[in-house]
Amino acid sequence: MVAGAVLLASGLLGIGLSEALGSGVSVGDCVLASDFHKNRIAGLHPTSCGDPDAVYELAARVRSGHTCPDGELEKSVYFVLTEGLQTLCFAPDVIVGTCYRVPFGHDEKYEITPTDCADATSPGIPLRVTARFDGIVDGGRCSLVRSVVPRPARVVCWINHVPPR
Repeated sequence: MVAGAVLLASGLLGIGLSEALGSGVSVGDCVLASDFHKNRIAGLHPTSCGDPDAVYELAARVRSGHTCPDGELEKSVYFVLTEGLQTLCFAPDVIVGTCYRVPFGHDEKYEITPTDCADATSPGIPLRVTARFDGIVDGGRCSLVRSVVPRPARVVCWINHVPPR
């Protein structure tokens, strides 16, 4: 009932869904890994996509229960945050040659964290970005592990990175 009143008031006042729910992040904005990992849409703040810690680019904002641009939600190639009435779908905004950690385990949330390529002690699987292609969705450019997102059109090639001991 309260959510309906907020949406009605928002519509009457000409306020968009993002403003009504407190997220100042727009499609095309990037957010820091530390903000994304808090799992709170209201706590997201736009950050320069050139920041090496801003590894998530907002690709789409949809109503909860609707799918990301790849037609999926729970098995999406996007990094997904859902809170209340909205779902945000994020594309990886990563840098070639940089290493990232992904959680290990079936119950772990799908997310990435920038890491030092020499770090052999942090939890998770270390991956290094070997290539990034913007404006295409042809995953055949990568040898093995790849992320392909349709919006923004992007292919990221990854390899498992074994830090030196």
